[in-house]
Amino acid sequence: MSFIVWEVAHVLKLNRRKKYLAFSSRTPHTVIEEGIIQRTSDPESLLHELEETSADWLFCLITPSLAYWCVSQREKRQLYHKTADATQAKLVSTFDEEIKSLYITQANVILIASGGCIFRSTNQGISFQRVLQLSSPISWFLFNNGIAELPSGELLIGEYGSIWQQTRWQSLAYFYYSKDQGQTWQQIRSLHERGVNKHVHVLKYSKLLQSLIMTDGDNHKKLWINASLSSYDQLNRFKRKQGWKMVTHLHLFKGGYTSMLDGSKRMFLGSDYMGGTNFLVSTTDGKRYQSLIIPDPYRRCPIMNMTYLKTATHTEIWASLFCGIGGSTKCLIMYTEDDGLHWHKFLEYDGSRYAVHLISHTEAQTGYLYLSVTSTEWSTYRVYKVRRF
Repeated sequence: MSFIVWEVAHVLKLNRRKKYLAFSSRTPHTVIEEGIIQRTSDPESLLHELEETSADWLFCLITPSLAYWCVSQREKRQLYHKTADATQAKLVSTFDEEIKSLYITQANVILIASGGCIFRSTNQGISFQRVLQLSSPISWFLFNNGIAELPSGELLIGEYGSIWQQTRWQSLAYFYYSKDQGQTWQQIRSLHERGVNKHVHVLKYSKLLQSLIMTDGDNHKKLWINASLSSYDQLNRFKRKQGWKMVTHLHLFKGGYTSMLDGSKRMFLGSDYMGGTNFLVSTTDGKRYQSLIIPDPYRRCPIMNMTYLKTATHTEIWASLFCGIGGSTKCLIMYTEDDGLHWHKFLEYDGSRYAVHLISHTEAQTGYLYLSVTSTEWSTYRVYKVRRF
């Protein structure tokens, strides 16, 4: 019903223009045959250097010390490490099954999701210990969105995965809590017991709001916020003082977000309405929310991930809008230099032929990020480094 309401409002132009996200006039780069990025000739769009690399990373975390922890796209079971002064990444560990995600805590504890389990290392990846069995062998946590680390060092993991059982989804809607840097974990079953029928998308800590943010992938697509940083088994629709407060409880109210990131003054959430109408939502206080409609031709694209590009003088927020279903769908990599006041197109492409992902994440002032371009038609995988001039 929500899809129909939004579609009718859009087609009949019932939404005011200011309800739509507006882009600057900068012309984006494009993707052409074999996944090659064709650079624009628009001088206003040439604020970033774009360089194809020899790396084949599936995803990569860059620590404050500028060390790289990466997973190979060719061999997804392998974990690589590169120190700041090294020229190449070195293989440090190989798992029995594909590495689905990774996280590095502030105490340099490495957490890996593989084969439906969480593995932990305290010795720079030389050895790993299995510390948690998730509820299914295909489960993991979403890279850059599925782990929360509190200032105290406490950790929470949101379980993600999709299993269809003949007529219904198998609920994987669990999250897990650790107060000892991931050595031991407690399963929290509150979402599952409430009837959430899929999984957890986002579970992150917002420094800006000093709160935990959680979004589930239930058909109702709910958003939860926990400002007390306690009582993780309590889900409340109205009570605010402890546990999780339900912010949205119906599909129509826009929830179930697949990405979240703090800006300097507002927190951003990216919607998850594949093939429908999508929204960029922001809040400065966790109470009032501003919603902007993604305009055509990108409206069908969920905001799959958001990350930073930081220099010594400013911070950019980058977002990946992708939809790979249906016919030719225009997809986009976009960014903002001023905390969401203005957005710029960086890379436009056809989602039926290519997939572009933001594959790196860091809060360090590197001045660059990495993205990948996959072409199933040409069987190519390319990694590009984007650096701010």
